[in-house]
Amino acid sequence: MKGLLMSLNRTPGVLGSAYVGAEASVCDMGDSLGGSAALPLAERAAEACRAWRASRPDHPLEAAVFVGSRGRILARPVGAGVLVAFAENDASAGMLRVRMREIADKISSAGGPTAGENDPGITTLEPALRP
Repeated sequence: MKGLLMSLNRTPGVLGSAYVGAEASVCDMGDSLGGSAALPLAERAAEACRAWRASRPDHPLEAAVFVGSRGRILARPVGAGVLVAFAENDASAGMLRVRMREIADKISSAGGPTAGENDPGITTLEPALRP
């Protein structure tokens, strides 16, 4: 999983990414985002996607883009979790959508995220960090 996120982060304009699951998250976020301090923001984007899916089961959400003054957050539901990427505002939207779809497909084809106990990319969300 960490390798897939690192691959996504090599996309021009991507500042960091995370896969947010129900109980734990895998993240690869750089210093420009504040490292793992940005994880609660990724969790809020994931919760917005989950809320959409729950309130509109007949209209599946393929992806969501949240635009701010200092960048964008892209979120794409994958299985029980949500793939989240942080990007610069001037990053190519088309390229980001394609790369997010490719990474999501790889996660899905692998049967979802798997993480070993010794994986340094695993961060368990503490209740205080949840929105």
